[in-house]
Amino acid sequence: MRKSLLALSCLVLALLGALVVATGLGLAQTGSPVPDARPTPTPDMVVAPPEVPSPEDPDAPLLPDLVVASIEFYPATPAVGEETTVLVTIKNVGPVDVEPNNNFFTDLYVDPSVVPIQLGQNGVWDWGCQGRWMTAGGSYTLETTHVFTDVRTYSLYAQVDTDGTVAEGNENNNVLGPVAVEVLAANQVMQQTHQDFQRGMASSLDISHPQGVMRRGLWQQPNTEPEIYQPDQMVNDITGTLSGGQLLPTTVNQVKPALTGNGNGELYAAWEDGRNGGVFNRDIYFSRSVDGGDTWSADVRINDDPSGDTANQVSPALAYDPSRLRLYAVWQDWREGNFDIYFAYSDDGGNTWSANQKLNDDVGTADQLNPSVVAGASAFGGADRVYVVWQDRRNGNDDVYLVRSNDGGATWSDNYFVTDDPDTTLQNQAAPSVDVDMLGKVFVAWEDWRDANHPEIYAMWSWDEGETFGIDVPVTIPGGQSYRVEPSLAVSTTRELIEIVDPGTGMTITVPCDVAAIHVAWQEGAGDEADVYWAYATYDYC
Repeated sequence: MRKSLLALSCLVLALLGALVVATGLGLAQTGSPVPDARPTPTPDMVVAPPEVPSPEDPDAPLLPDLVVASIEFYPATPAVGEETTVLVTIKNVGPVDVEPNNNFFTDLYVDPSVVPIQLGQNGVWDWGCQGRWMTAGGSYTLETTHVFTDVRTYSLYAQVDTDGTVAEGNENNNVLGPVAVEVLAANQVMQQTHQDFQRGMASSLDISHPQGVMRRGLWQQPNTEPEIYQPDQMVNDITGTLSGGQLLPTTVNQVKPALTGNGNGELYAAWEDGRNGGVFNRDIYFSRSVDGGDTWSADVRINDDPSGDTANQVSPALAYDPSRLRLYAVWQDWREGNFDIYFAYSDDGGNTWSANQKLNDDVGTADQLNPSVVAGASAFGGADRVYVVWQDRRNGNDDVYLVRSNDGGATWSDNYFVTDDPDTTLQNQAAPSVDVDMLGKVFVAWEDWRDANHPEIYAMWSWDEGETFGIDVPVTIPGGQSYRVEPSLAVSTTRELIEIVDPGTGMTITVPCDVAAIHVAWQEGAGDEADVYWAYATYDYC
């Protein structure tokens, strides 16, 4: 009986010893892989197994340890419908190699329904991995592509050795996540540096200040009526005729209003007016309000051609110069038999206006159309500059030109060509809009017909007060069936705290920095399908 018990004890000890040896040779510590797991990937080559060092302590065998080192995606901020490259790097942080033929799976998860990630949970993408890749301390990068279908932030996870086929020193560190990826709207452009913005090196979109962005978005009507809205006020003169106790509006049309203010409660309005001729002899009229729009002054005619002249003055634009307390008006004017760009200023709030000046310097009969005017800081110090841009046909097609005044409109520079497309006689740039930031950088946006069937919105900037411009930057991504026209541009500048790398120490520091936000709005679509869209970009001066 004792012999039988002794033999049975030896057998048990032998089985326990075999189990310890087997564990040291790389079998799963659980005793078997995950039930119903995928078949282990087939080796792509046969390699002799390396010699496993004999552990000093047989109770603590040396084992590999697989982890997911990183999850990366390119572009960093993908757009909806854009093919995004996803890179998952796995690493063996253990002291020994994975056996060459001990293959395994790595899975990628995008917004998984089960969190935390479980052993054996299949992802949206999996890679069959070769054990021979995972030498001690070695890493391997896996690659796939994914298309995100919604505008929101997604959570990505990855798990190495999903089915538990590799015995590891630590079985609880195989999952990395969540790693957030922000997916943004299509038709966008990201400028990561100010050099990118000038060169048009656009790929995607981000919303952080230092990187610079352009983004579109549909204006939404408020769910409730804001209290700031007041009853409508008629700006142009009324007829003086009573009907039912109310003064009647004029029977001629006033269209294409332009509005600005002085920042202290006064508002200024100009428009194209048909009171002196509904078809011919249209004029530019002006009115101001000193009480925030509750009441408006009597109308004043800005253009100074003879009142009986049948020439049309149309499409006005206004700007206010706070450094001179001066108002500027521009419009397109037919008094010479074709449309030219004319200018006038007022030093008394619009009650009287200066003699009109022609701004375009071409000598032919080409039309100049759709002017835009702004007064802004000088890039080189001193009083504000005045800038006017317009659509110009002197080259046989529509181009964008700019002119500058350093003395409040008394004298003007030569006309400068703005857009950079080499085929200047083959396509059109039209309907420009101009603004200046607080440091004197000039920004211009326009509708661009490089694709004759599908216009897009382009923009560019000048650091030397409009004498030279960088390479045209698409605000909207060209291509497809888009139809984008009539842009309006505005720039605001704020002081922000941003992180930069100190070139002396290489350390990241936080510094105050001037950041310009460049806003562009435009019409997208035509007819009943037209909407108003908006985009913005940021540019920092640090």
